[in-house]
Amino acid sequence: IGLDGPLHPGTQLYADRRSHILQQEARRADHATGRLDHLDSQGLADDATAARHYGSDPNLRRSADLGIQRKRIDPAAHPVRFLDTHDRLFPSHTPTWDPDRAAAIRSHDTRGREHNIISGTSNGLEYKVAKRWDEPPLPGMPNAKHQPGYRPPS
Repeated sequence: IGLDGPLHPGTQLYADRRSHILQQEARRADHATGRLDHLDSQGLADDATAARHYGSDPNLRRSADLGIQRKRIDPAAHPVRFLDTHDRLFPSHTPTWDPDRAAAIRSHDTRGREHNIISGTSNGLEYKVAKRWDEPPLPGMPNAKHQPGYRPPS
């Protein structure tokens, strides 16, 4: 009929444009097949995750069939993991009070002033330490064995 365009196979006028369109089409096809291969590989599941051989012995060391990191289970190599939270939060030792340190901190706070500037009273304090009063804890408490005077329950 006399119509010519880049989509006609025997074109002479649009031969270069037709080659560009065919190259684009080939690139898009290659990209699509690569994308589908990639999506297919992403959709695969591990045998252990999909429970494919559930109940059979995999002949692997513990959790080697799972793709996850294992925690350290050796107390000598990783002692922080085995700390007792209760003993850490509630220590069995009673911290002692140092009267000399308390006097030094008080002198820094008052900066040599011997009276309170608001009330006019004296800033002097006596630093007395009470005698230690240890009572063994009740039997069965978690820190009982660390207290002085502990007697195991009979």
